[in-house]
Amino acid sequence: MAEQVWFVTGASRGLGRSVVEEALAAGHRVAGTARRIDALAEFGRTYPGRFLALLKRMMHPSARPVGLLLPKTRPDPGSHKG
Repeated sequence: MAEQVWFVTGASRGLGRSVVEEALAAGHRVAGTARRIDALAEFGRTYPGRFLALLKRMMHPSARPVGLLLPKTRPDPGSHKG
C-alpha cells in the first residue's frame, strides 16, 4: 500500500492514540494533536521523521465560551394549525 498521511485529533489517548499507533506501524506519516504536547513525545522518538506533534488549542486564551440558548419548553406540535 502507498504511504498515506493521517491527521489525528486526540492522539494522546483512547481511540486517537490507537489510530496513530496503527498508522505509524503500517509505515504511514501522522500529524497528531493533543492538549498536552508532552504526551506525544514517545511517537516522535519511536518514529523519527514520520510523526508531527501539534498542540491543540480549543480557543484563544482571551476568548469567552459561547452558549446556545434554547427554550425551556418545546411548543406542542398540535398547537399549530395550518
